[in-house]
Amino acid sequence: MRPAPTLFLALGLMLAGSPSLMAGSPAVGSATNWFKSHDRDNNGYLDADEVIGYELKLMKRADKSGDGKLSLREFIAGIPLDQPEEIDRYRRRFKAMDDDHDGYVTPEEMTTFYRFLLTTSDTSGDGRVSLPEWLGATEGE
Repeated sequence: MRPAPTLFLALGLMLAGSPSLMAGSPAVGSATNWFKSHDRDNNGYLDADEVIGYELKLMKRADKSGDGKLSLREFIAGIPLDQPEEIDRYRRRFKAMDDDHDGYVTPEEMTTFYRFLLTTSDTSGDGRVSLPEWLGATEGE
């Protein structure tokens, strides 16, 4: 299993990209959109069950080979080629999730990644992540 500092660094790289997040920046918009799309019950918070459940559903849909895991090609399929920053963000996320470095992301690796991501983002310790906590985590605060 990968040490927590490595995953935390990967989290920052995956979500924030190279530029730091500032109010109104595309990165803040991207982080806010991600939060809103994963807040499946629209209560203003993320929890592990809703995020992991949604991500596993997306994973199953993207698994065109039907082998129960995602290749990088499957993971980035559908991102327009004229969006190199988005492709790079997805590549970094894939690399952070691929814990055994075999070139595939399994449901277990994805689950571990998102549990860690949400745990480290939950600065209040209440078991759920608010939008301000999410934005703070994506800024590396």
